[in-house]
Amino acid sequence: MSEIFNKSKKIKFFTVGIMLFLFLITGCISEVPSSNSTTESNNLMNTRVLHATNGTYSINATVPLVTGNIMTYTVEKPNYSQEWVNSLAKKLGMSGDVRENEYGFYANTTDEEKFGFILEKNTQSMVFMSHNEGSSSGNLTDDEIITTVKDFLKGADLMSDAGEPRVVYSPGVITMSRSGQITHVSKQIVLVFSRRINGLPVWGSTSMITVGSGGNIITIAMFWPDYQPYKTIPLKSPEQAFGEFQTKKMDFSDSEPQLRPEKIVVTNVSLGYSTTGGKYFQPVYLFEGYGQQGNETQQFNPVEIPATNEALE
Repeated sequence: MSEIFNKSKKIKFFTVGIMLFLFLITGCISEVPSSNSTTESNNLMNTRVLHATNGTYSINATVPLVTGNIMTYTVEKPNYSQEWVNSLAKKLGMSGDVRENEYGFYANTTDEEKFGFILEKNTQSMVFMSHNEGSSSGNLTDDEIITTVKDFLKGADLMSDAGEPRVVYSPGVITMSRSGQITHVSKQIVLVFSRRINGLPVWGSTSMITVGSGGNIITIAMFWPDYQPYKTIPLKSPEQAFGEFQTKKMDFSDSEPQLRPEKIVVTNVSLGYSTTGGKYFQPVYLFEGYGQQGNETQQFNPVEIPATNEALE
């Protein structure tokens, strides 16, 4: 019986990893660096126009004007205590009695009837789901909801460097009469927090929080690891990165059948950090654009190219 229970827990954590992966790659990849930054990032985020053609590949885009080095960061493993996690669970409306195994913390047998909760130890990833979505009351404004969530994050000691969220609206729970008329709409808003370091985006580190009209938190999907400065390394030029880009296979996942491009055009190049490696926030160039086959064009999935030739190990 215990073996089955342990396997069940492993499956739960694997499922959460899948959910977080699907969430984190959606809606965050197209961000561009903000103009509000430190002097270091301002130096990195000055731009110039790059025009170049090499066979079937061409670029006509504004690219970062890089002239020096960039700081890299190590991802820190969290050190959660049972007391802290129990306190967080209470703030989310749970009993505050959270179970623990080698992978992380999760809801107890009583709470899991009303909530889904998993906090992974190694990745600082968290998923929370309240099964009672229709319990919200009141009619707070968007600004009040944002303030409520920020106060919650501060009180729970979560995401201390979170900035202003992007707001997405959802109709939430809709109540209808027997005649089919809508009698009540419980509004929900989704707050999407995207991370930046010195004004540069950290692709993959993000958090999505769904909130009811009464300010109650309905879902959290979060990947927001702690980090520390590691070392400064030189940046390669956008021209070098464009050369490497030409060796990559383009993915046109929205095209059916798959586009067989006769021409690849880059329309945007951004500089930021990638969390793909796991241990580091690594500087990368993000290439965006489209492929063309005859008169048909299709956006390719953004391509990450390392922004430095120096190994971080």
